[in-house]
Amino acid sequence: MKRAAAALMLALALAGDTRLAGLAQLTEIALPDQAGTLYERPSDKARLVSYLLDEHPAGAYPMTRGYARRGRTFTRVSGTGYSVSVSPNGEQLAMVDELWFKRQSRPEVRFTDRASGESFRVPVRLRDGQAMKDPIWARKGDRLLLTVADSSGGRGSQNVGYVIVHVPSRQASFIQLYEVGPTGVLLDTLERFRWGPRDESVAAAGERGLTLLALDGTILRRLSWVGTARDFGWFSPAGDRFYTTFCLSEYSHEAILYSECVWDTATGRRLATVYGAYQGDTVLGWWDEDHFIVGRPHGGSYWVVVKDFSGRQTQMLAKFKAGEENGRVFRFAFGHPDTGG
Repeated sequence: MKRAAAALMLALALAGDTRLAGLAQLTEIALPDQAGTLYERPSDKARLVSYLLDEHPAGAYPMTRGYARRGRTFTRVSGTGYSVSVSPNGEQLAMVDELWFKRQSRPEVRFTDRASGESFRVPVRLRDGQAMKDPIWARKGDRLLLTVADSSGGRGSQNVGYVIVHVPSRQASFIQLYEVGPTGVLLDTLERFRWGPRDESVAAAGERGLTLLALDGTILRRLSWVGTARDFGWFSPAGDRFYTTFCLSEYSHEAILYSECVWDTATGRRLATVYGAYQGDTVLGWWDEDHFIVGRPHGGSYWVVVKDFSGRQTQMLAKFKAGEENGRVFRFAFGHPDTGG
């Protein structure tokens, strides 16, 4: 590997290729447990700060491992049933036990200072059968958003609302939007919850498109024509754009399934259609206003790349040794470009 890289750099130098500077600044970071390799450059717009590996080996109970970054090193910080996320500035680690009702007397979110190791817990009032998941930091690192799922209806886990934790005051508020009926069916449409534009609101995505909510749950705006959103990081860093999937009605099933639409937040007008050149692409977030961070199964591995609105890959960010087809699902959190030094 090192010989090949050195040979390539020599060849580029002899040819006077300007890509030499970029190669010389490339840093490779080996991830723990031989999970894969991270590729970073000083010019990067974002840095990976934490991730989860969900393993589902055939015939075995699913296992989850959470990893968090400090400097250029990732360490394992959680085991099965825990969701973790590092703040965008790399200073705080948030951890929530999705199986709290089996291991704890009350639901709570644990925060740990990455430098000092000091931690504190914020209790959250939930009903029996409810649990928090998917911790997502606001960009300033002062608030944490979590989805609340309810399994009391006896028909699996269904999302019913969200929790916002204000970290400086150590206070949490639970906004319940839906109830689970006596037959285990939601009395409204199942939705996912993420931060809205500039983290000033909450966005909900479901069968009815995208809905923007005030932090207290009040409906601000419905965009029923944009399709739905999945995964994380729906809104661009500036908040002026967002993406959705299942947004094309005039194309084939494959085009609908493997494409994204980019929309103007202010007007709701479609700005771009990003066709899925690779089946299985999953948008993990925004790189900048014109590029996505994308997860992509590739043979027996899973790549994390940057792609533009034409669908072209512009940069390799990471290679993991196993993709979704091998029983691993990766959940990532990205932070400020100076995170980790």
